[in-house]
Amino acid sequence: MSDENDHKFHFVLVQLLASYALLGRLLLELPVPVQLPTGVIESGEMRAALIRAAQLAEEQPMPEPQQFQMEHACLLWIAADRMLSAFFASPEDEHLIAAAAHCIAASDDAALDFGEWLVRLEKPEQPEA
Repeated sequence: MSDENDHKFHFVLVQLLASYALLGRLLLELPVPVQLPTGVIESGEMRAALIRAAQLAEEQPMPEPQQFQMEHACLLWIAADRMLSAFFASPEDEHLIAAAAHCIAASDDAALDFGEWLVRLEKPEQPEA
């Protein structure tokens, strides 16, 4: 891998990890919260957790457009992760870095649209004990 591609790869990898953190924060705010693994974890664990989160989207008590945004954000993250894995295995396929960056941006856009809905969501007040 050339120095330039190595730099690009690591830059996009950092974006992928930041995107995972964003999704993790938003998924905790769901009507039925979803906890993603945190700490030192393998890419496969992250991917499996987001596959499960995408599957759970339609079970969330929220409107269909928000279910779609949640699923879309998770699936785009998974696609980006797969592209970076493929690039790591075949560094001559430089286009995979750019494709992964585009998937991450699209995942973040869907997550932020979804997050706007969560912010507007009025949570019921908890009775005082």
